[in-house]
Amino acid sequence: AERAQARPADLCHGSIHQVAAVPGVQSAALSRGLPMQIEGVAPILVEGAASDAAPSFPGMIWAGAGFFETLGIPLLYGRVFDARDRAETPSVAVITGTMARQLFGAENAVGRRFRRQAEPDSWTEVIGVVGDTGTGDFSDDVLDPVPYLFYRSYAQAGLPPTTVVARTSGDAGVLVASMQRELRAVDVTLPVMTATTMAQALERSQAVPKAVATFLGVLGGLGLL
Repeated sequence: AERAQARPADLCHGSIHQVAAVPGVQSAALSRGLPMQIEGVAPILVEGAASDAAPSFPGMIWAGAGFFETLGIPLLYGRVFDARDRAETPSVAVITGTMARQLFGAENAVGRRFRRQAEPDSWTEVIGVVGDTGTGDFSDDVLDPVPYLFYRSYAQAGLPPTTVVARTSGDAGVLVASMQRELRAVDVTLPVMTATTMAQALERSQAVPKAVATFLGVLGGLGLL
């Protein structure tokens, strides 16, 4: 459920406890934006690389405590975000196995650092490596795939969460209304803009790839004619 505006920290955490208490919900976490939504792609440089090395262009996703566990993304090395990662602490990131292999030459890249090309003082330390996954958007994964992904903590960046992500043991669609009610029980004025399942979100994201596939199929048919 994506919320319209920022709420105080205690309200945010209260909403998590309420949603997690719904029968059928296995776990819940706060996030920013839709699950696995790429915030942007910016050139980065790896510490220790040659001075004339070309930058890499990984996609960045906001995450937070409990995010990886709730989405079922396995931790391979190190750790994921927790209460230690605050605005006043050094910048950290969790990266995928592919990014670790391609940029650092080894899957266990914990302790290595990278920075944004345009910001010489923006060094970010890798604290964990997780399994590879899609972005949650078929149009991104099929039409314009990003080679590597990394995650940053929205809390460390001083940004408010906008989304509650929940994993269920049954039909998620049936539980959406229950989770909305629990969110409003925390604060009756809390505006829940959208509430959907990942299956529904993925289905919507297939519209463009399906249209492209149909167009290519028509061109193929014309070529045969």
